[in-house]
Amino acid sequence: KECLHVDSHQMLHDKLIEIFSYRNDISLRKAIIEELFYSLFNAFRFEIAPHAITRRKELLLFLMHQTPDNSVYLKQKHFASHITLLAETKLKEEALIDAIAQLENITVTPEDITHYLSLASNERLKEFLYFAPLTEDVISSDQPCGEYILNQTVRREKTLNAIIQQIAL
Repeated sequence: KECLHVDSHQMLHDKLIEIFSYRNDISLRKAIIEELFYSLFNAFRFEIAPHAITRRKELLLFLMHQTPDNSVYLKQKHFASHITLLAETKLKEEALIDAIAQLENITVTPEDITHYLSLASNERLKEFLYFAPLTEDVISSDQPCGEYILNQTVRREKTLNAIIQQIAL
């Protein structure tokens, strides 16, 4: 209950249903987040610089080379356009969440980082997290994640959860 910031057993039960309920192979939580971003992008329109999209695309391609399915993806007909769209979408989500976090003065505490890492270290509980650091897997890697990157990721996750909680009220 502490990691998920819920007060009662009923709220914990509802949160678990949100994560472990699937429709078309997408968890209810991810569907809620996608709908949230869709609504926010309709309300707040902005562009991302093309060079930023290119750099994120390169990073995504580098990270994909670590996966065994990489060659299958690369052979897909529209792969390049899909990875470009993914890079742009992720950058827009991060920019929007960062702007909201700044406006709302959301800060990260050491407990927030501990809770994030607790959730990230469990394969099944990773579903509770939407944002991940833009490095190799933080939990299973021998390479440590930079403090700034981890704080930024936790702040984004905390902001996203605050928005969802506010909308749910």
